[in-house]
Amino acid sequence: MDTDYLTQMAYDCIRLANDATDVLKSELGAACGKYRTEDEYLRGILKDVRAIEKDPRGYLDYWNLLEETDIRSFKRKVKILREHIEKTITSPLKERGKPAWGGGRERGFSRRHSTNGLSLIRSFRFGTLGTNVPLVIDFR
Repeated sequence: MDTDYLTQMAYDCIRLANDATDVLKSELGAACGKYRTEDEYLRGILKDVRAIEKDPRGYLDYWNLLEETDIRSFKRKVKILREHIEKTITSPLKERGKPAWGGGRERGFSRRHSTNGLSLIRSFRFGTLGTNVPLVIDFR
């Protein structure tokens, strides 16, 4: 799934992650490619955010952000993010708002991103979230 196809409430999870740290925003955005549907995505990031909430110092230390981040503020922002993810999961899809770009279709990885086998697909491990995200390099 691409972030372009997330409903407004689901996309707001990425915005709220940015309030905590730009690294978390990037991780949640990249994690979207790992899932086929928005609900799968939300359940996956909820698990990851709960893990961060249990060990915020470890997460910040891993990314070398501990010295420049107010831990109390970070914890509060991660809690707000977790609560928003939980609220989004319990909200019916029709009430989550329309996607800003994609028109509401959910889909997985598309062959339109590759060109006659010239694309490279690799999996990278992103930090503590442990997401495997396909990287597509298009040689057009």
